[in-house]
Amino acid sequence: MKRAVGLVAVLLCGGPPATVRESLRVRPAAVLPACDPDNGGITLPAGFCAVVVADQVGAPRHLAVAQNGDLFVALQSRPGGVLALRDTSSDGKADVTERFGSEGGTGIALGKGVLYFGSTTTVYRYAMRAGSLVPLGRRT
Repeated sequence: MKRAVGLVAVLLCGGPPATVRESLRVRPAAVLPACDPDNGGITLPAGFCAVVVADQVGAPRHLAVAQNGDLFVALQSRPGGVLALRDTSSDGKADVTERFGSEGGTGIALGKGVLYFGSTTTVYRYAMRAGSLVPLGRRT
């Protein structure tokens, strides 16, 4: 099946070594969602599986993961900006989405209380409240 542009999360099956778990910031007690039977249409090596988090989102370029698991995606082309995704049912699928900004993005990063979004010429700073999918105000 040919799938439109979507976000696929690649998960480690079983218990990854502690060094991998730490580098991915996955808490040992975290419950991972069930993998898609076809791994989202991609081929992966043994020990990995995938779940499609969101489908037909535009042109995702980079993403950042918040401590609570929310995803913030820099969209490369129109509509550009940031796509924020949240899974409230723990099935690995984004069921709450928000968008903000309009420029195409080439990078994104989360800091303490801020989200940085880079276009091809500028880095923008959005003030963010922990647990929120949208910024507190205008970008700076």
